[in-house]
Amino acid sequence: MRLLQAMAAVVLAASGGLSLYRAWAASHMSANTLEGAREAARLDPGNAAARLWLAEHLDREGHDPGEALSDAIALREADSGAWIRRGLAHESGGRPDEAERDLLHAAAIDGLWEPRWSLVNFYFRQGREEEFWNWVRSAISITGPDSARDLEPLWNLCWRWPEGGEKSALLAKTKPISSASFLAFLEHADPADRALQAAEAILMEDSTGVKLDRLPLWSTRLLEGGRVAAARAVWRRLAEAGVVVADDERFEKKPAGDGFGWRVQTPYTFTDPGLALRFDGKQAETMDVLWRYSTRGGTVTADWDGEESAGFTWRVEPTGKGVWRVVLGYRRPLGVARFQGVVRLRAVRVGGG
Repeated sequence: MRLLQAMAAVVLAASGGLSLYRAWAASHMSANTLEGAREAARLDPGNAAARLWLAEHLDREGHDPGEALSDAIALREADSGAWIRRGLAHESGGRPDEAERDLLHAAAIDGLWEPRWSLVNFYFRQGREEEFWNWVRSAISITGPDSARDLEPLWNLCWRWPEGGEKSALLAKTKPISSASFLAFLEHADPADRALQAAEAILMEDSTGVKLDRLPLWSTRLLEGGRVAAARAVWRRLAEAGVVVADDERFEKKPAGDGFGWRVQTPYTFTDPGLALRFDGKQAETMDVLWRYSTRGGTVTADWDGEESAGFTWRVEPTGKGVWRVVLGYRRPLGVARFQGVVRLRAVRVGGG
């Protein structure tokens, strides 16, 4: 019995000593210095995190972190982060073949985003286009609902390749989350015409599952870029969802302010259907009161209470992009005070011709 108690005491003492060493190592790691990192690795030689921390400090101070990273990998071979960091160290040291081997191994043992993003960046820096697009495809394939933010830097790299917009659109269409994030990127991408071309490739397919809230904006952008068929298709999708009216001649919904919807430049009340436009007598002497795009030109037939004698007139303007602007304009007549009151609109139709 005494022997067993003595052995237990030795085990407890050893365990206590090990815990103490680890506590000392942790305190040195928290010092956030190269010397502290070295001491932490010495005190706790079986701790892979201590080796990674040492490698971080070595790299920061301009030293080769390779040995420390190799030690970390030997202690924790399934840690893809250690393989990635060693791969990047190889690359910065001018050893791209070794870097590629480590990064590929990281992706093989870890099905998550970080190894794939590392390979995308690596092949981009190396100028290896085929491998770049293969790993972009792999990264998108594992993207989940909460990963949209991760994709924006990915699209930025894709955009910088020749034909990057077309290839990105093909890949983005494979998942609703990637379609949405690619469109969000395209809202600010240059050049604008190339961005519109890529957006059209996404938006012309109903199966991509793009959220409706961004579609009115894209309908406008496509229209103003001369892509009328695509703009019309987007607007039709909104109409089928009940968000807008396909060709709102009777003001059946509140003015959308985008796409083929009405833009109203003065205070109004939606009377369901119809609009009541309010003028306080302080409006500009010449202004467009409201307008919308139309795929038809010709003359305007309106059911409304306005009068030309008060300064209101309808006109249809060609845009040169395959659509017309249907405009209710106001110009204060000479010798007459600015109009004050309400103008009611019930229907506005544009005839063919």
